[in-house]
Amino acid sequence: ALKYLNSEYPGAFLANEGVSYVSVGGDAIVGKEKKAATEASVVDNDGGKVGSEQVNQVYNDRGEGSASSVAYTSYAAVSGIGELTGDGVFLLNGLC
Repeated sequence: ALKYLNSEYPGAFLANEGVSYVSVGGDAIVGKEKKAATEASVVDNDGGKVGSEQVNQVYNDRGEGSASSVAYTSYAAVSGIGELTGDGVFLLNGLC
């Protein structure tokens, strides 16, 4: 996504005003496919690896599963593979 952005819209929009940009990536959340509806009654805490029980509870209450299942959907939309790592929105290996 960033490679496309840079090729289609090179430079920084506000560069003439002294503004520069930095992209930051994280490797905190592993994408994991959402559990089946029959398993969804128990909040998926992602094995304690990421997020907190409270965050995963919010995702579960909204019908989204967990932080990992939301990340899975985001990563799959960008790369076609959901079981990767990233910041929960964008996969780390897709930054370049």
